[in-house]
Amino acid sequence: MELKSAKKRARSSNWDEEEKRILRQLIMEKIDIIEKKDTTTNTNAKKKAAWQEILSSFNSLNKKPRDMTQIVTQWRNTKGLAKTRESEYRRARQMTGGGPPPPSPPQEDLELIQSLPNEFVIDSNVFDSDSIFIETIKQSQSTATEKMMSESGLATTEIAIIVDSEKSIQVL
Repeated sequence: MELKSAKKRARSSNWDEEEKRILRQLIMEKIDIIEKKDTTTNTNAKKKAAWQEILSSFNSLNKKPRDMTQIVTQWRNTKGLAKTRESEYRRARQMTGGGPPPPSPPQEDLELIQSLPNEFVIDSNVFDSDSIFIETIKQSQSTATEKMMSESGLATTEIAIIVDSEKSIQVL
């Protein structure tokens, strides 16, 4: 039995920051075409032409030539990294416990977020029982606070609601 050696993928050189900046700049000029969600024949032809223009411009401006697969993959990786950083920032901002605020994402990520608002939308699900439970607690907190303020005549009143693992609510 003879074993065939698997062909290894040819490794290309790593992308440096200048190459990434050039690619982002070229893509931002055609972002409305490239990131359009429509998949009709005409739209796909425009997307392909836009990617070809980006590729030729990139290779003329860059010292290391890249092919179409590398350009598209790098763009997908850039978007994915920006999404990850934005998600981590949002998660860290929601945390409690004091301390300094988390650093905001890099400027290039913020520009990408502004250019692609539909890519960075937080999904919500009306059928998710966890979100319904949390919303119910928020509503009951505000209702209880308003009731206590109106009955006591106090300007401010604090209320503590404890939710245990069995999802029972205790108002203190």
